[in-house]
Amino acid sequence: MSQSRRTNVYCCGNPGPFLGGFGPGTYHGASITPALLRWNFLKHESSRFVPWTQLGWGVLWTTQRFPQEAPDLVEYTSHLNFTPQFGVGESIFVRRNQSLNFGVRAVHIYNAGLSSYDPGVNVVLLLSAGYSWWK
Repeated sequence: MSQSRRTNVYCCGNPGPFLGGFGPGTYHGASITPALLRWNFLKHESSRFVPWTQLGWGVLWTTQRFPQEAPDLVEYTSHLNFTPQFGVGESIFVRRNQSLNFGVRAVHIYNAGLSSYDPGVNVVLLLSAGYSWWK
């Protein structure tokens, strides 16, 4: 296999605020994704454009119980939820060790049985843009 076809895998984290508008109302909270595995399809030394895919698992805390899709069941949902996720994207290297990053993630939000009612939110699409400094 040639050098330009080799791939790499690395682990990183992703903290962030949460603002959502699902069903009746807006939710505020915080999310952290401590387990995030990203697979680059190409090494950045061999290409300016590096597509990638990632898998992750995180935690979401909201100020209100989430989700609130059925008003009579709200007291049975949870402030704390979990967020398994999958994403794809592209890193565009503007310098040897610096890149612009664009991606989209699909996230499932559920409470893993922490409360007696766990309807989950099947898919939330998150668009992301960022800048990275590589070693």
